[in-house]
Order: sequence, then structure tokens, then C-alpha cells
Amino acid sequence: MSLLSGTAPSPTHPNTEDTMETNRLKSLLLPLILLGTMVDLARATPLFPNPSFAVGDHPVVSASADLNGDGLADLVVANDYSSDVSVLLGRPGRTFKAEHRYGVGQRPFALVIGDFNGDGRADLVVGNYFSGDLSILLGSGDGTFAAETRFGSGFSSHYITSGDFNADGKPDLAVANQGSGNVAVMLGTGNGTFPASTTYNVGGSPWSVAVADLNGDGITDLVVANSASGISVLLGNGDGTFEAGAGFSAGTVPSYVAIGDFNGDRRLDLLASNYGSNTVSLLLNTSTASPKLTISRTNSFVTVSWPYPSTGFLLESATSLTQGSWQGVSQSSVTNNGHLEITFAPTAQESYFRLRTQ
Repeated sequence: MSLLSGTAPSPTHPNTEDTMETNRLKSLLLPLILLGTMVDLARATPLFPNPSFAVGDHPVVSASADLNGDGLADLVVANDYSSDVSVLLGRPGRTFKAEHRYGVGQRPFALVIGDFNGDGRADLVVGNYFSGDLSILLGSGDGTFAAETRFGSGFSSHYITSGDFNADGKPDLAVANQGSGNVAVMLGTGNGTFPASTTYNVGGSPWSVAVADLNGDGITDLVVANSASGISVLLGNGDGTFEAGAGFSAGTVPSYVAIGDFNGDRRLDLLASNYGSNTVSLLLNTSTASPKLTISRTNSFVTVSWPYPSTGFLLESATSLTQGSWQGVSQSSVTNNGHLEITFAPTAQESYFRLRTQ
């Protein structure tokens, strides 16, 4: 009897040889059937179990961090319709304790976790879409948070990201305001407050904002996905201000941008996800990194130098990073050992220098 092409024995007059062969096949197939059952059962058990945990009304965004220092991941959820955030502390066994809720502004739609007052504890910043402000909730270190403090950010705050935009070691915020077509930059004071914001016009309906050093000058830049008009790149000046946005085309309704070196040339590229066209757009970085400044000082002179040749860059100085008062240096540079350098007489006032693309 052939398993592939034999004739089945009659059910009323079984052939002895066929019966023996059938029994042998049964004995061979039984472990396979059992094994198959085991495999099926394994497939029926999901790799990621899906228990559910109660939160607020219409949760829209979540973030995870260790909020109470116990080494377990905790969860924060922004609830759109109930205008609050749910905090669920983790416990062993990949589960969470019951939520604790904190009131925020109207229709929270964005969320970021970080230490915004320098005490080593996780704090929350929530972007409120309808009330046009941010809610700051300072953490106590045990998984609980103080009542919110509000700071104006702009209409329809849709996304928040954090970075140090003025090199003072304190976290700052960038907020994509979908309804007002701009990005608000809010410099942090280091005590959990963001008293003022500067807005930069970008494309239509900015959906998200990301931070990275795109031109290799050591300064954080902003990348904005504008759902109505493509991608905007705002190069940072290092003092908390940004140059006007440069626009780049993407697909239909670009929503988020991933940043990485996608072609191995050691420059950060952009990958935009296009909600409206079911595509992603790859934008390869063609920028040239600014040359690195070297500053040396003696009792008599201060020398600022950078590699030669370096065309297209202007040396600027300022006495304060917070004022944005950069001015071009009037002295002419000289060439010395393959570098351009400018020498100044030292002053008692602290000064900063940068190279800016002309």
C-alpha cells in the first residue's frame, strides 16, 4: 500500500496486510498529531498576553518609565475626553496596579516624561489640545505627582518633545501646535517651569516634532512633520533660538519622522510616514558639517581657530546665550598651520563663539 497512491481497503472486507499497514501508519501519525496539537496550542497562546487595565475616557497616547524607583516599568496614559492622565504603577509579573488619575487641561493629546526640575525624579508634561497650554506635574519619586501647573504653549498642541536647546544643561520643550501652524520652543529654568515661549512658523498643520543634530555642528535642530505641507527643518543656533524653517517635500499627510543614518554616510537622514498616501518618504541628508572651533586663552590673548579651508562660515560672538545677541566678529582671520584663527585681547566679560553658515 502506498500512502500517496494506494487503494483504500474495503471497510467490509479488510485485507490483513492493509490492516497491518494502516495500524503502522496510525502509530507513526499519532505522535505527529500530538505534536501538531502541541504546536497549535502554543500558537493559541499569544507571545504578548493581553490583559486590560482601566484608564480614562478615550486614551490617546501613553509613555513608560520607572516613576517610583523600584526598577519596574510604570505607565502614564493621557485620556482625551476625560481631560486627565492615568498613572499605573508596575508590579512583578508584567501587570499594573489600579490607575491613579490627575487632572490636566482640556483634551490632553501629547505627553512626555523627564526630570524637568533637576531633582532626579520623573515629571510629566502634558500637551492640552483644546486649552492651548501645557500641564506640568512634578513627581515625588514614589509614583505620585503634584497638582498641575499650566504654561501657555499655543493652539492645538499635538506633540511634545524635549531637548537642551541652549546648552545650559536644563531640559527645554518643543511643541507642535497643529491649529496655529507653528512650533513653540519653551526654554526650561531647571525648576520645572517654562515661563515663556517663542513660536516659529512652519508648514500647515504640524503634526509632530523631533530633535537631532542634522548638520553636525553639535547643536540641536528641529524636524517638523506638517500634515498639510511636508517637512520643515529648523537649524538651531545653540542659544535656544532657531533659524527659519526650510521646507522639504514628502508624501500626502506626513505625520511622523524617524531620524537615523539610513545610507551609511554618517549623516542623519529623515524617514517620514505619510498617513494619506500609505507610503514613507526617505530624505537623505546632504549637509556639510561645520568645522570644529578651538578656543585657547593666555593672560594676554584669546585665540579662536578652525580648520582651513572652510568657506561659507561666519564667526560670531555673543556675551550671553540667553539673549540671542550674536554678532559677526569684525577682525579678519589669518592662516596658521592649516587653520584660520582670530586673536583677541581678553576681557572680564564672558564671551561665546560659534561658526554659522552664511
